[in-house]
Amino acid sequence: CINVIAADTDAEAERLSTSLLRMFLNILTAKPDFIQAPTEMTSELKELWMHPSVQQMLKYTFVGSQETVRKKTEEFLKQTGVNELMVVTNTYDQNDRLKSYNIFADIMKESGAHAVKLEGGNEVKESVERILSAGIPVMGHLGLTPQSIYKFGTYTVRAREEAEANKLIE
Repeated sequence: CINVIAADTDAEAERLSTSLLRMFLNILTAKPDFIQAPTEMTSELKELWMHPSVQQMLKYTFVGSQETVRKKTEEFLKQTGVNELMVVTNTYDQNDRLKSYNIFADIMKESGAHAVKLEGGNEVKESVERILSAGIPVMGHLGLTPQSIYKFGTYTVRAREEAEANKLIE
C-alpha cells in the first residue's frame, strides 16, 4: 500500500502531508490520536520526516503536485516491478482526499493502470465514478477500513450495527 498526497502544487501537498507525518509520529510514540489538521511544514517537521524510523514508515509515500507524484509513481513501478497498487490518502479534510484521489486517478489513467483500491463510502463516490469512467476498476474493503483508524479511533471491523450496515448497501 502506498501513501499518496497529491495537490495542485508541491507546497500545498507538503502542507497537507503534515497531518500524515504527525499521525505516524503518534504511532511511533505510542500516543494514538485522531488525525490532526495540517500545518505549515516547519523545519522541525522536516527534520522529523528525515528521522530513520519515520523514513521507514513513509518509504512509499508520494507527496507533491500531479507531475511530482507521477514521477515518483513511475520510479516506484520501475524499481519494484509491481503490477498492482493499493493507494491510501490520509488527509484531515475529505475534500483534500478526494482531490488527491482524482489527481492520482489521472496519473493511473495515463499509466494504463488495471485497478485502484480506495477506502470510503459515499464520500469517495465522485472519485470512484471518475476512476471508473477512465476505464480503471476500483476495489475496496467491505466493512474493514484499515486506513481510517484515526478517523474512527480504532482498527476494527465496521458495519456491525444496522445503521452502518445499511451504509454499505448504499
